[in-house]
Amino acid sequence: ALEMAVRLRNQPDAATLSAGWILNAKGTATRALAERARIAASTSDPQVQAIATELAEVRESLSTLSLATVASPNPSVTTPSGRDDERWSQLEELRQRESELSWKLGLAGWTELRQDPWTSLSAVREKIPADSVLMELTITGLSEKDESEEGPDPGRESEIGPQNEPPKVVMWIIPPAGRGSVRMAVMCDSLMELVRPLAGFHACVSGQVGGADPAVLGPQSLSAIAQQLVHPLPPDVLRAERWLISPDHLLWMIPWSALPETGDRLVVHRHQVQYLLSGRDLLTLPSAESQSVPMIVANPAYGSDPSGTAGNTAFTPLPGTAREAEAVLPYVKSLGTAEPEVYVGAKALESVVKAARRPKMALF
Repeated sequence: ALEMAVRLRNQPDAATLSAGWILNAKGTATRALAERARIAASTSDPQVQAIATELAEVRESLSTLSLATVASPNPSVTTPSGRDDERWSQLEELRQRESELSWKLGLAGWTELRQDPWTSLSAVREKIPADSVLMELTITGLSEKDESEEGPDPGRESEIGPQNEPPKVVMWIIPPAGRGSVRMAVMCDSLMELVRPLAGFHACVSGQVGGADPAVLGPQSLSAIAQQLVHPLPPDVLRAERWLISPDHLLWMIPWSALPETGDRLVVHRHQVQYLLSGRDLLTLPSAESQSVPMIVANPAYGSDPSGTAGNTAFTPLPGTAREAEAVLPYVKSLGTAEPEVYVGAKALESVVKAARRPKMALF
């Protein structure tokens, strides 16, 4: 769908409609996994255990019925409109119940407070601060090559445009409500034009530049990236004090703040850069007050069990983080309303973090 939007980007509503698609499509797998983990953790809370259990059952029923409707529609009960009213009614009831249970779980602080799964573009724009601009990025055209094809067919025409085009970097520029229109721009016609300098920059960071001079290769690589992603930006974006950037794929590896903007001035000299998984993050609401004391987790004993027995691991200890935890402890005490819980060494466990119930403050 996004590729089609890019091909039709000169149409009047292409940018606005596709912005809604990208806002709702990005990060869905990550959010689903995170919510599943939170719901699993919520079953340890007696107050919401019944809600979480019923929510899981409702979603299982919803999934089963949806698949059954697609796989084997029942023509005997289908109305002249072509719809199975009995199954449709059951699906609507399940969706409504899922929304109610998700909201209750959100009120208890375990999931996002949201009844409508679709995020509207207008709602996101209302949450963008007046001094900011949201930049949603994605890479279109990434796909596995079909080995069954007899050969490449570049430029083949279809009803909506040429096929087999190289991957492109596309940006949706989304200003605050009432501050201009949403725009879509192809920032890079061929992803490889961005991959090469990005690989050069990370080679400098990792010290694997071969015979090249990192002091030369690093700035050259960042300048080449900026030529693609920063210099073409419209004036209103360059004037915005804060950039809300939602990268995608390998675009997460780009150090936006370090990119040169004009002359010897970097992006960081003129803009605050904030990264978002998606513009939907702007709608995240605090669901409830914290329910546990502040916690500090430091210097985990990788590969050890709670008794301290060492195991095999490729990770080394981080004693400096234990000293940092000790240094910040007085400040955490002064900011919190209760004595912080400190987990260091063999007590710094993943299970401890996952079991935390909305601590007042968490430092890792």
